[in-house]
Order: sequence, then structure tokens, then C-alpha cells
Amino acid sequence: MIDPPRVTIVVPAYNHADHVADCIESLWAQDYPNLEIVACDDASPDGTLAILHDMADRSPVPMILLENVSNKGVCASLNRCIAAADGDWIGMIASDDMYLPTFVSRNMAAVVTEATDMVCMQSAAIRLRRDGVRIRHRPPFGKPLDGWVMEDIALGRGWINAPSFFASRSLFDAVGPFDESLTYEDLDFYLRASRIAPFRFLDTPLIIKRDSAGGLGHVITQRFEDGFRILDKNLRAEFPELWLRATDLRERRLARGFGRQGDLTSLRRLIGRDRERRRAYPWSLWIAAMLGAMTGIGVAIVGRGTIGHVLHRLRRLARPARSQRRCKTST
Repeated sequence: MIDPPRVTIVVPAYNHADHVADCIESLWAQDYPNLEIVACDDASPDGTLAILHDMADRSPVPMILLENVSNKGVCASLNRCIAAADGDWIGMIASDDMYLPTFVSRNMAAVVTEATDMVCMQSAAIRLRRDGVRIRHRPPFGKPLDGWVMEDIALGRGWINAPSFFASRSLFDAVGPFDESLTYEDLDFYLRASRIAPFRFLDTPLIIKRDSAGGLGHVITQRFEDGFRILDKNLRAEFPELWLRATDLRERRLARGFGRQGDLTSLRRLIGRDRERRRAYPWSLWIAAMLGAMTGIGVAIVGRGTIGHVLHRLRRLARPARSQRRCKTST
């Protein structure tokens, strides 16, 4: 009997001592028979490495543990993991997220229907909020990405549940390593991958995506310059019109985020950058920031996550009514 293709799950880990055991145990629980794990601790100061050592010693599936002697960032950790991977297919998961037991088997069943192994798989997710509430969702922003989607990714018309990304080793080799000069990996890698491969979306929750600590302001501030660098790098020379549209949209979204967090320093930097480009009017960014500030005030009054939870409940209540209308139409 021929063994099924080997699948490697890579786990870049940093400061997730409270959650990394749940992550690794979710990989052990996969119902796919030919699996390996490659984890890399990025010099975590909180005890993550000790937990990983213990889990590697008693792992029921092959597990390789790498250690960065100093903090290198997620891109460097991913590059080390992928270089050490032996699998024909690769999944990537942050050390605070989890796979559901059928993640690997469902993806492998889907990829065999494709004409080529140059395809990027992703799926719906269960969102685990910091208050413990679970919410089923598709992509966190916009529509599911399916097909040739470079323009959609650039314009933020859809997004990917990052821990659900699954692709062949040949695709990773064709796209090339993660850019270690960047503070985050996903947008740059997805733009490069979308030029050479279609994306496929499985509308079934296959992962549990945990809300990260730190808040929106922390993420926006950290990614401020790198986001524009990624757009410049991937679009400016070959797709100038798309680059202009994507850059303008990113500025407005950042302005809303800075306004929501009350981060006037970053907002002024953004407006100064826009004036240097001399394309958009600064007042449009101030308006976006005011809208963001109003959202922030609403969240502060109502409570973080409450609005989304209420909308989720309303959507669930609306489903039977939509189903009844479809039945009446069909008859």
C-alpha cells in the first residue's frame, strides 16, 4: 500500500505559553496519517520554548523543534521551518491558533481535484474571541477569495484566515522565501503567490482563530510602513494603476484605524506621507479618521465585540426567513 503524501505543519512560535500546547495538541489530533510538525521558537521570554521541548519529547507524530537564539521575526522563523520541512504539502499556523481534526484531510481531498498542485487553499474559521465566545466566520474582511485574486488581495476586497493557508511545497519553492526585512508575512506572500496560482476557498470551518492580544492600534502601528513597502515592491513597476488604487485605499483604512485608536502622531505621519505623493487631498484622511474615532467611541460605550456578536445573532435569525423566501420562489 502506497503511503499518502507527507504533510508538514510549520509553527512559528513567540510568547504564546498560554496557548501553544492547545495548538500542538490540535495537530496531534489530525485524522490524516502522514504528518510531521516543524516548530520554531523565536526567543520567547515567557516559557513557550520549555513547553515546546516537552511536547516534542512526547509527540506521537514526528516533530522537529528549532530555536532562534535571538528574536528574528515571524518571516525568519517561517523560512527556517520550511527549509527543514520534509512534506510535499505545507500548512502554516500561528502558535496561538488551532486546527480542527479534519483540517489536513479535507484540504488533501480538495487538492486532488485540481489539475495542478500550484494552488493556494484556505477555509472558513471559528473565531475565538478573548471573552471565550466562538463565532463562525468566513474571511474576516470582505468576500471569500477564490480564483485568480491578485487584484482582490491588493485592494482588500477579500482576506484570508491566515492559519488556514495550505499549499504544495512546489508552490512555496516557486514563490520564494519570506521577506525577512518585513515585520509580517502574509500580504507580501499572498500577492506573490496570487500571480502564479489560483486560490481555492473551502466554506467549512477548519481552524480556530484566536483573537490576538494587543488590539488594533498595536497592529496598525507595527505594520504602518511595511504595508506600503509591500505594495510598492509587488505592484508599482508592473501594475501602476492597481498600485495607485491599493495605496489610496490603504491610506484611508489606516486613517480610520488611527482615528479609532486616537493615534494622532501616526495620523499626522500618514497625512504628511500623502502630501509628499500629492495625489489625494489630506481632508479625505481627516474625514476617515473622524469616522474611525466615532467607531472607537461606540465600541467604548457598548463594549468590544458586542456589536459584532449582536450582528451575528441577527444574521442567524434572518437565515430562516431567507430560506423560506427561496422555497416560495422555487415553487
